[in-house]
Amino acid sequence: MGRAKLKSLEDGEQIELDVVTEERPEFNTDVSDHPIEDGASVTDHVSLRPISVPISGIVAGEGAADKIATLRRWRNERHRLKFTGRNIFKNYAISALQTEHDAGVGDGFRFRLELQQVRIVKPAVVELVTTDPVAEEPTAGVQATTTQAKETENKGRAQFSNVGHPALGQVEQQAADRYAGHPARGQVG
Repeated sequence: MGRAKLKSLEDGEQIELDVVTEERPEFNTDVSDHPIEDGASVTDHVSLRPISVPISGIVAGEGAADKIATLRRWRNERHRLKFTGRNIFKNYAISALQTEHDAGVGDGFRFRLELQQVRIVKPAVVELVTTDPVAEEPTAGVQATTTQAKETENKGRAQFSNVGHPALGQVEQQAADRYAGHPARGQVG
């Protein structure tokens, strides 16, 4: 295929990959499936997975040792990269790096490299204006999430009672009917 370049978006450093034999961009999607009674499936959500790009090739010559050291450092330091080859990919990180050192490439190495798309999000801080229920004036700078709770009060010692619980009253009445020989149940005997 030819030469390709990798450039760090962190420090601007760039290396040239002498021979890239394969670029295989992978565009994957997660689709949720839920089976229903009649045997069919219902899909209710589709989400895009980060794009990954497996690349393989050869680096040879005088600068090969420096290039492998740079690739390893970029991986370890999690640099964001721009790849320029048959395709161009920006904001990618090295998710896998494999090298082969054999007699076929005496002054360098073969490599398999996987780049994965990096999505960076930044948290947003929102200032809310609310009305204080006591003062009925706008108050600035309140957090986005608030809770309301009733103040606790001491009720002393409380004993359980089934008053107001008709289901519990029914269970007790049924037990009394069963064992007290109530006429509705017949005589126990």
